[in-house]
Amino acid sequence: MRKNHLLFCALAGALSLSACEKVSDNAIRAVDMADVAKASKDADKSYLIVDARDAASFSEAHIPGSRRLTAAEIDFNNPDPKLRNYKAIYVYGEHPNHNNAKALVKRLMTADVDDVYLMNDGFLGWKAHGYPIDTKKAP
Repeated sequence: MRKNHLLFCALAGALSLSACEKVSDNAIRAVDMADVAKASKDADKSYLIVDARDAASFSEAHIPGSRRLTAAEIDFNNPDPKLRNYKAIYVYGEHPNHNNAKALVKRLMTADVDDVYLMNDGFLGWKAHGYPIDTKKAP
């Protein structure tokens, strides 16, 4: 019985590892803030803007129309099918090399969600360039 259990665990581990393709930083595609600004005004909501920062930062201020999401919330074996309905998903962090934002982009790419981009300059750049920010608490 124990031998079968160990064999099952080894097989399950091998299968889950094969499902997790490694996505390198070089595979991450960037998007300019101007494109994200246009998407934030999109009336039919065909673009998703995602804030990968912590909850407190998001609550304090975020890009209008953005939604907070973390890499841990993405099940790459069974991602939310709604994520595939967008023309593009734009992810931003606090700054250009924000680890949470990169991790989220990679996780979405691993889940075979197409057209995922990391926003150049992050939220700090967005704010510094004078783009609008939302300081209302999001639902």
